[in-house]
Amino acid sequence: MNKIATSACTSCHKIFPRTKMRLVSSYEKSGSSKGISTNLATKKSTRVSYRSYSRKRERWVCYSCYAIQLDNQRKSRKVGWILSIIGFLLIVGLMDRENPDDEFNPITNPDRFIDTQEVWKDKKN
Repeated sequence: MNKIATSACTSCHKIFPRTKMRLVSSYEKSGSSKGISTNLATKKSTRVSYRSYSRKRERWVCYSCYAIQLDNQRKSRKVGWILSIIGFLLIVGLMDRENPDDEFNPITNPDRFIDTQEVWKDKKN
């Protein structure tokens, strides 16, 4: 009879058969490199390069820890949406309030301004 492989959960560190676990993949930064190259014959040809390295990390997580991680991700997404909606409403509210320069705006205060078409008609006559 075949034996089921076992692994330790990376969150709770308990040992479970892999049939009761989930393989979770994530990318993480593993390092970086910086380099400078120059040509000694011409002084203006210097190049600087930078590169960051990442690797795919696969880890085994039991179903209960995986459910907790998913729940935390959903909560953080909800908080992000709520904060973005509040920010949007604040921006709209700031744009909607009355501007003290509205008295010089011909659209919001048309009585303060002269109709230019009438002035030109008077000048032509």
